[in-house]
Amino acid sequence: MSNHPDDLSDADLIEAIYAGILDGHEMERAIRAATSRIDASGGNLHIIGTKSLETRYFVGFGEGYTEEAISAFLDHWQYANVHRFAMRRAYETHGASVYLCHQHISEDDWQRAAYLQEFFAKIGQRWLAGAMLRPNDEIETSITFSRRIGSKHFGDREARFIQQLLPHIKGATGLAMKLGRLGAAAPISLTAGLVIAQTPSAMVTADGSIVWANPSGLALIEECALIQSQRDRLTMRDSKDESLFKRALARAINKQVLNAGPERVSLFSEEDVYELEILPASLPSGALAGSVSVALIMFRKRGLTVTSAARLQFLFGFTEAEANLAILVANGLSIDQAADARGVKSSTVRAQLRSVFAKADVSRANALAAKVWAVS
Repeated sequence: MSNHPDDLSDADLIEAIYAGILDGHEMERAIRAATSRIDASGGNLHIIGTKSLETRYFVGFGEGYTEEAISAFLDHWQYANVHRFAMRRAYETHGASVYLCHQHISEDDWQRAAYLQEFFAKIGQRWLAGAMLRPNDEIETSITFSRRIGSKHFGDREARFIQQLLPHIKGATGLAMKLGRLGAAAPISLTAGLVIAQTPSAMVTADGSIVWANPSGLALIEECALIQSQRDRLTMRDSKDESLFKRALARAINKQVLNAGPERVSLFSEEDVYELEILPASLPSGALAGSVSVALIMFRKRGLTVTSAARLQFLFGFTEAEANLAILVANGLSIDQAADARGVKSSTVRAQLRSVFAKADVSRANALAAKVWAVS
């Protein structure tokens, strides 16, 4: 494999493939880099159950990978995806050889595949290259790349690159099975991937009703004082946060383009700072009974916390309240936000901040933040 200056190194690309089994963001990172290497406009990794044909894992990236397109693909691929079946024939005939669209599907096959033409027209793609693996009798893994309509088909150079990825795809899939990660979460279609193994996560409807959450997500909802779950409905403790959350949730659910980026809501208290990353999610048919439009929420604890306060008190002579205020400032809160987080007036925060500046020997908030981060 040759390096591209704007891509991951060979070693980092391979590492991202293995890390991607536990973190869908890493798998997207690997696919993004591989897509760039072979001048593709999109790519995906898809793992299915060989008997049930149910999607166990899907991560996609690139042009045309909208929520609607991926949802349609996951709903119907097993009935109409002639590429997948041609890839399967290539695998069964030649072992793990790479599938190239122009070599394995005739123009007659293409013309007869009405659904395929319609689907590819929707996502603006024409040429495919990929490969299939079967680590065991239970699952089937494919990695596939696409090029847009009007571009040149994939050739031997791209086939060699894909071939070099296969041992690592096989190894990562085998590792996922040993760890019991495949199928651990309800299937979803978005850049974050299907398996959110460690990040606290939940899927909710437009009104906040929780339809799925992983164990770490349930634990965080239970423990975080800023978030509440009432009758299986996710709400924010503070009315302002609740209003921001509802608007962000509505925007995420209404988004059509995956790479438009997630919605984010930050929650502040005197003790902690959390960020909610909200992404649109689509569910394959039958994944959840009576499924409706949902969003995936990933919860992250951000920045410094109150546990840093004792060190700041020792180093700068802050009172406990001043140390906590310094942490909020270092985490990027404005005076008004810090006042809201602490339940005091903005004038009180300004008075305390003057004392904090004097003890830390700074005159600006960014200088205070730099000092706090430097010693924490």
